Amino acid sequence: MSAPSTLRFSFPRLLASIALAAVVIRGSAAWSARGLWEKDRDLYLSIARQILAGQGFSRPLVWVKSAVVPREGALEVVEWRLVPEPGAVPVCRVLAPAGGWSPDASNPVQPTAYRPPLYPCLVALMMWLCGGVWGVILCQVVIGFFTVVLVGLAAKRLGLGEFSLLAGLIVAVDPLLVSYAPQVMTETTAAGLVGFLLWSTSLSREPWRPLAGGISLGLCALCRPTFLAAGLVWGLLWRLSAPRVDRSSASRPLLIIPCAMFLMVAPWAIRNLKVLGDWIPATTHGGYTLRLAHNPLYDAWLSGDRLVPYDGDKFARYAAPQLGIDELEHIEREVDRAHANAAWNHIWGHPWETWNSACSLWKRFWGPVPESQSNAPIWLRLGLTIHWLLVGMSAMAGLWRLSGESRSSMFSLCVALLVSFTAAHTLYWADARMRAPLVPVLALLSANGCRWLVGRMRLCRINEQQPPAGEFPQN
Repeated sequence: MSAPSTLRFSFPRLLASIALAAVVIRGSAAWSARGLWEKDRDLYLSIARQILAGQGFSRPLVWVKSAVVPREGALEVVEWRLVPEPGAVPVCRVLAPAGGWSPDASNPVQPTAYRPPLYPCLVALMMWLCGGVWGVILCQVVIGFFTVVLVGLAAKRLGLGEFSLLAGLIVAVDPLLVSYAPQVMTETTAAGLVGFLLWSTSLSREPWRPLAGGISLGLCALCRPTFLAAGLVWGLLWRLSAPRVDRSSASRPLLIIPCAMFLMVAPWAIRNLKVLGDWIPATTHGGYTLRLAHNPLYDAWLSGDRLVPYDGDKFARYAAPQLGIDELEHIEREVDRAHANAAWNHIWGHPWETWNSACSLWKRFWGPVPESQSNAPIWLRLGLTIHWLLVGMSAMAGLWRLSGESRSSMFSLCVALLVSFTAAHTLYWADARMRAPLVPVLALLSANGCRWLVGRMRLCRINEQQPPAGEFPQN
């Protein structure tokens, strides 16, 4: 076989090898951490089990009588708490006269929009097909394979050549994606959807690119609501970054991308309007995540020594809102509003603490060492820091280089994702795992930056080997 044909077929084989290496790495991590498979940190397993039980998209909640509160000169008051199970952190509290109102215990299932629909439905499907949570973990390992392939193909379409393999390699070994492969959480699926977004955007022809991107972003938003803001930002940046001669055609994404996203998200929002009584295109979890970073407990933790991690359970017990009996028709909606109102009141009333909170959230989101690894061995923290510095610095170089090339759609998409996620998680709660969906973007930009840096080094080497002007090389 000739050399050109060998090179021609080497890219698919090498990319497939890197993707298989990602499967081995994620599979090994999943098996070694199999104790985490059944851990339901974010209610995805609970919602999936409700779907499989025929209860629809809901979560089990029960009313528990907490205490009888005596009052001088008045009737005794009973405190009821709505909890997922006895002893758990309450969702809300209700005070009612003793012997008066009592909750309906015959229907413990509450329709929910606490989480977006795509991932719980995927979890339910895999549990139904495989008969257990192991099917979900297997699916996430397979998603890791396809994420590597899609990012590598997208990089190749952008003309990165052999550096496309580097983009796939960065995704394959990324510490965040590897560490969350054994857990029933959205990080792996969201990163896979972003890989699909990059691939579909690079593959589509110009007239269809905004439509393909909008549909892909709509799927992403059904997994992570943060992507909703990215669609609007992307259309605007696409319009602004297009060459002047293309400005008329570049105006189409401003309309097409949001409309395509709306068509994907509309069924979920309509369902919430019918079931929860409000147009909710995202979730009823936003108020809680906003308040989690804007409350007196977090302010006190920031002003302290921070030797002990911020206690989310303590906050949840402190912040459980008290609802009136007349607000119990749509409990989840009212709880979300109560959290959001308390958070905004704190934000407007404490501007300096809000600024400190924003700086802390930015650090938590972009910091090289996740908060959960702050007490890890020094060699692990050093390795994470070096990895993140290399990827981050080369990604910045790649983004700068991409801005000077005639790829306005891809440049604006990368910037839109980075800006929207950073802005959202500088206001809402953040930690390092929440940037996991951006790993495919950072990998593509990092590979582009490395390609430019290596090209510059090769050019300098060639210039050094050439004789000065006016001189001739000696034989």
